[in-house]
Amino acid sequence: MSSSYRHTQISFLFAAILVFFLFVAILMVVSTQYAWEAVILYVLLAAVFTNFLTLTIEVSASKIGLRYGFGFIRRTIPLSEIENLCVAEITRPRKLAADIATSTTLYNLAGSQVVEIDLRNGSAVLLGTDEPVELARAIENELIAMRKK
Repeated sequence: MSSSYRHTQISFLFAAILVFFLFVAILMVVSTQYAWEAVILYVLLAAVFTNFLTLTIEVSASKIGLRYGFGFIRRTIPLSEIENLCVAEITRPRKLAADIATSTTLYNLAGSQVVEIDLRNGSAVLLGTDEPVELARAIENELIAMRKK
């Protein structure tokens, strides 16, 4: 996918958790009889946490692609499905009220800044990022270019 915007955000919290569990696994290998169990547990935890270590968002001429880690969890949003978008900040958990779509999906690693995308089907997608203005600008530029065609 040829992209006009690509950014990968790293979760330092998950990285710290991985390092912590690595030290616990090393301690268990060195000081207990549960060496193999510790290694197996660490490998399983590392597989789960590594998948949520990064969030990559790409904007191309026809779609927004996002994926966590190695890409086991991913989503593609066609630009033609976007009705509206804005930069927002999540300061507290969103309440399900009459004016908020009940089918809102949040993709985020850390922080409270998001690009809120309203889709034509009535659902919304919140893309958490540490570059909300740049991401929104890239999406808007591609939407403008797409509508000129």
